[in-house]
Amino acid sequence: MANHGQIACGPDLDSAFSLAKDIEDLSRQYVITLQIGGPKLLDDHEMGSRAQRSSPGMASRRRAEAAHVLVPELSPDAFS
Repeated sequence: MANHGQIACGPDLDSAFSLAKDIEDLSRQYVITLQIGGPKLLDDHEMGSRAQRSSPGMASRRRAEAAHVLVPELSPDAFS
């Protein structure tokens, strides 16, 4: 049963479902980028500068953690 799903945890059910949705969305985007040659991974510095230009908050942190699940080399702390 390897590779048959995900586990999403959070402080409450809504948070866990929100994280699961983020992972699903990012997974879909990742598969699409693979079809056109693969994603261009940004380093921590590039991620940090882009995150500062976007609106700060829990949503950004949650998406960073979801991205880290998909691409372990991507540090969620780059969004801090």
